[in-house]
Amino acid sequence: MKLNPRVFRKIITQPFETQQLGSRTVEFHSMNESLFLETYGKRGRFAVWTAEKNVYRVLIETSYYDAMKDFYQENINTIWIDFLERVTQKNKKINLMFIIPLMVTYLLAAIISSLYFPNEVFTVLLGILVVVFISNMFQNRLIRKSVADENIATQNLIRETMGEYKFNRLVEAQERHYKSYFQVPENDNVISKDVQSETTPQIEDTTHDKVKS
Repeated sequence: MKLNPRVFRKIITQPFETQQLGSRTVEFHSMNESLFLETYGKRGRFAVWTAEKNVYRVLIETSYYDAMKDFYQENINTIWIDFLERVTQKNKKINLMFIIPLMVTYLLAAIISSLYFPNEVFTVLLGILVVVFISNMFQNRLIRKSVADENIATQNLIRETMGEYKFNRLVEAQERHYKSYFQVPENDNVISKDVQSETTPQIEDTTHDKVKS
């Protein structure tokens, strides 16, 4: 599979940690030494997963990794990679459910209209384009819901694997890191909704990413 291939190719630093999870390799690379700290850091995105085939590269801000290291242990990463691969396969199936019927419909409509309604070809094709647009909206909504459901189930499994106490301690550590990074006052216990925080290793929104199996 491929995940965030543009970022994957631009990670050229040596990993500071490598894990071998069966046939899958996980490399941790410092975001601080990359071109992406400004892009992701200001959005509160301190960990970005990328992949090509069986190699996973995690671009992660150094102090965030120090604070959240227990979230990136081998057993937790195995759970998270299983999630990534399930989501990729589900997205592929959903895409095929929509793309193939739409292509067949478009071709049939083009052929039939050109043979029997030559004066209405443009109108027919325009109508098909409207159907494609509406279908894409529905398709994207279905993918987002599928990803969200899998995400919640995976986070619950991680919470169960780690234990409630350890999980909550790491959530607190995450908030302390956030406050330190963005210099938020200590008495402010609300993380801004404008900044995307993480309670588990996070991936880019797969409805927008170029994700391939």
